[in-house]
Amino acid sequence: MVKDNNGVYGSYSTSNLFSINLGAVSLLSPTNNALVNISGPTLNWSMNSIASNYLVEISLDTNFSSILLSNIITSTNYVLPIILSNESTNYWRVRVQDGNGMWSQWSSVNSMKIDLMIPVINMTNPSNNEFINGNVVICGTATDNRAIKSVYIKIDNGSYMTSTLSQSGGTNITWSSNFLSAMISDGTHTLYVYAMDEAGNCSATNQISLSIDNSAVYVSKSGNDNTKGSKSAPKLTIQNAIEYALTNGITNVFVAQGTYFENIIMRNKVSIIGAYNNNFTSRDFTNTRSIIDGKSNGSNVIYCSNISDISTKIDGFVITNGWTGNFIGPEFG
Repeated sequence: MVKDNNGVYGSYSTSNLFSINLGAVSLLSPTNNALVNISGPTLNWSMNSIASNYLVEISLDTNFSSILLSNIITSTNYVLPIILSNESTNYWRVRVQDGNGMWSQWSSVNSMKIDLMIPVINMTNPSNNEFINGNVVICGTATDNRAIKSVYIKIDNGSYMTSTLSQSGGTNITWSSNFLSAMISDGTHTLYVYAMDEAGNCSATNQISLSIDNSAVYVSKSGNDNTKGSKSAPKLTIQNAIEYALTNGITNVFVAQGTYFENIIMRNKVSIIGAYNNNFTSRDFTNTRSIIDGKSNGSNVIYCSNISDISTKIDGFVITNGWTGNFIGPEFG
């Protein structure tokens, strides 16, 4: 409209529509298609320099016809005050309002899946209060409604280490870790293990107590060669104990009183020490004798070959009924 020098107004001009581009924000987290492990997650988006307010909306559908929440706030992050249902898929968007009350276009839409179920983990080996020595496989199972991402184990107050999973992305998996028990001191220790799924949910921590003794493999006439050779569950034969000690890096085999009908092959760095009582609490060369009987079968009672380590020894045995043959060598008859 124009006014002339006489103060008379002319007609209005034609009208034109115009808009102000306030700029849409970018949604930061949760990212699109994210798995979220809390029912009231925090939403974050980029800041707009001219924004006075932000309108946040949550819906059960992409068209936002089933809106769960629509709130105006001033910050760029928002802890949802509502509880989203487990296994529900939810959609969210944000737009900007400037100081004049004008609104921007909506941001893009992000979806998020709520997963509140925690994994379940079991340890199948070793068992609680078990004796272990040498190399041990720690293993078990883990299950969840979603993929198991990791299994973590630690001893006492050490750092957690990841375990090997039988299947990447599996929901019902086995896991295992090789553990060299000689790396820690003998005694009682606590083993901890837990699982994490792809949403970040963690299982309850499974813990057991372990007794470690790498000082020796124990042998007794009441033993069983299927054991690991502990004091409370010794092995039955000296040779089986020697081979087990060699495989597991143990340097001593302690043998209780009694007669062992065997022909022994010695191994480098594995010593056999006899004359222990049945509880392995004392040695007596007269009253708790350990006898190796070669059964007079034409073989050496004890055969030593390729023994290079001077710490390898045979101590505290009565050796009988052997045969040396007509030659000089490393054999002991």
